[in-house]
Amino acid sequence: MRPPKHKRTSAYYALTIFWLVLTLFLLVIVYNFNHQKEQLKTQQLLFFVSDGINNRFDSFISELKDAVYAMPVLENKFDRCTPQLKKGLLTAVFNNPNISGISIKNKENKVLCSSLSNVLIASDVPIKKNGLLGPVKISENQEPAFIIQQRLGTKIIDVYVLQSILELVLSTSSPYAKAIALFDTSRTKAVIQIEKNAVSGKWVPSNTKNFVNIDTFKNHPDLTCIAKLNEVDDFQVVLAVDPKIVSRLTLWNKIINLSLALITSVLIYLYLRIILTRRFSLKRAIENALKYERFFPVYQPIKDLSAKRYCGVEVLMRWRTDNNEIIMPDSFIEEAEQYNIIVPITLQMAKQALKECKPILEKEPSFHLGFNVSTKHFQSDSFFEELDKLRVSLNIKPEQILIEMTERDLISQSDTDISDKMKRLRDKGYALAIDDFGTGHASISYLRHFPFNYLKIDKLFIRSIGTGAVTEALNHSIILLAKNLNYNIIAEGVESEVQLNYLKDNGVHYIQGWIFAKAMPIKELMDFFTRSEDE
Repeated sequence: MRPPKHKRTSAYYALTIFWLVLTLFLLVIVYNFNHQKEQLKTQQLLFFVSDGINNRFDSFISELKDAVYAMPVLENKFDRCTPQLKKGLLTAVFNNPNISGISIKNKENKVLCSSLSNVLIASDVPIKKNGLLGPVKISENQEPAFIIQQRLGTKIIDVYVLQSILELVLSTSSPYAKAIALFDTSRTKAVIQIEKNAVSGKWVPSNTKNFVNIDTFKNHPDLTCIAKLNEVDDFQVVLAVDPKIVSRLTLWNKIINLSLALITSVLIYLYLRIILTRRFSLKRAIENALKYERFFPVYQPIKDLSAKRYCGVEVLMRWRTDNNEIIMPDSFIEEAEQYNIIVPITLQMAKQALKECKPILEKEPSFHLGFNVSTKHFQSDSFFEELDKLRVSLNIKPEQILIEMTERDLISQSDTDISDKMKRLRDKGYALAIDDFGTGHASISYLRHFPFNYLKIDKLFIRSIGTGAVTEALNHSIILLAKNLNYNIIAEGVESEVQLNYLKDNGVHYIQGWIFAKAMPIKELMDFFTRSEDE
C-alpha cells in the first residue's frame, strides 16, 4: 500500500522549497564572504604595492642626494662658478644617468653655477627644504623635469631629474594597479600621473588635470591607497585600482566558491530526498510486509541456573523479504513506530508466536514468552485487549507472558493512563520487565512507581565483566538494586564463562545469551529443547 500521493507530493514540494531557500541563503553567505575576502585581499595588495612604490621612490631620491653630496668640489668654499666647480658638476651629471643637471644657487636664489647651459626659470623656483619642485623646463626642446632641492650651508643645490625618469620609478608590475600619481598636498594637485594602457599593459603619462581629487580617494579606501613620502615634503603617492580588473582577477575564485556552495547544496538536497524517499519507500514496504505476513518470530532461550532448565524465551522480530533476505528490527522498528504500524506488526508476530509455542507452554506451565513493547503499545486503545483475546483463544495463562518495556523508551511517571494499564496487566497475571536496564534514565523512584517484577541487565554491562571497564563496577550496584526491590533478574548477552561465573556468584540465575543459544526459529527451538532434555 503506497502512502497517499498528495502526502508524497507535499513532502517533495516542501523539500524543494526548503532546498531553494537553503541554497539562496548559502549562496548569499558565500558571496558576501567572498566579497569581503576580496576587499581585504585588495587592500592588502594595495598597501603592499604602494609601500613598494614609496620605498623605491624614497630610495631613488636618497641615492641622488648622496651622489650629489659626494662630489669632491663641494668640499671647498666657493662664491663663484670656477672652471673646477663647473667641471665637477658636469662630471657628476655624466656619471649619473638619472641626473639631467645640477645648479648651485646662493641664498638670494640666484644661480652661481650650473651644469646646464641655459636654465630658463631656475631662479624663479622657490626655496624649499627637502623639496620636490616642478615640473619645470630645462630648455625649450627638452621634456619637463623636476628639481630635488637641498641646502648646503648658505647655498642651495638643485638636482634636475626628467619627468620620464620619475614616471619610471613610480610604475609597478602589479596587475591590480590602474593609475599612479605623485600628489602635491601643498598645491592639492597631482604633478605626475601615469596610467596603464588597456591594450599594451604599459604605463603611459596621462593628463594630471583629469586625475581624481584626493578627497575622492579618501572616500574609497577599497580602491585606492595613499602613502606619504619621507625624502620629500608635502608629497604623497596615490595608487588607484580598477574594480573591473579586481573583479576579473578574482572571478575564478568567485566561480570556484559559488560552485562549491552550489554542489554542496545539491548534495544536501539529494541526501534529503533519498531520506524522504526511503521514508516513504520503507513505510510502503513495511505495510506490504504486514499485509503479506512477512514478519515472523525467532526465540532466544532463557536458562534458569538454579533449576537447571530453560524457563522461557524472548520473542524477537524478523522480517523476511520477497527475496528471502532477513532484515533485523533495528532497520525498521523506528519507522514502524513513527508511522504507527508497530502495533499491528506486534500483534501479527504475537499470534504466530503463541500458536507455535503453545505445545511448550502446555507442557511447561512455568515457561514464559517475552514480548518487547514500547510506549506506542501502551498508547494504543486496543493492543493489550487484542493480545489478551489471542491468549484466551489459545488457552494460554497470562503468567506465561512477559511484557518487556525498554528503559530507553522512558514513560513519564505522571502518565496515569499507562501506569493504570500496567497495573491492570499485573492484576490479570501478566509479568512486566524493564528491559535494557542501565542504558536509559530510570531512577529508583521510577522503578518503584511502575509495577515491574523483572529487571533485565543490558548486554552492554554484561560484556564489561572481566574487562576492568567503568561499567563493570555498575553490575554489582544494579544487581543489589534489583534484589532490594524484589525483582527477578535476567542477564542478557552472556557469552563467556567469566561472565557466567560472575553472575552465578552474585546470585543471578536467569541467563540469556549466546553461551547457551542464539535466537532461532520455532523448529530449531524445538530441536534445541529436545537435545537439552536428552543431555
